[in-house]
Amino acid sequence: GINSLMVEGGSRIITNFLKGRLADSMVVTMAPVLLNGLRGVRNLELAPYEPGLELHNTGSKRLGADLIFWGDLARS
Repeated sequence: GINSLMVEGGSRIITNFLKGRLADSMVVTMAPVLLNGLRGVRNLELAPYEPGLELHNTGSKRLGADLIFWGDLARS
């Protein structure tokens, strides 16, 4: 069986994994560069007043000019 899988993709793939609650954790790398109108996550289609996705056991680290942020996605 598969115990671990890393998914790296664009906003459509990332959004579908988050909407399907298929991810256990996430790592986000932010560079000090603004891209014109690109989104990392699209509409998660949450119901009104439904809480957003929460990250627990978070951490961060600088790597050169980049910032790396990680955490475990909370399970409801």
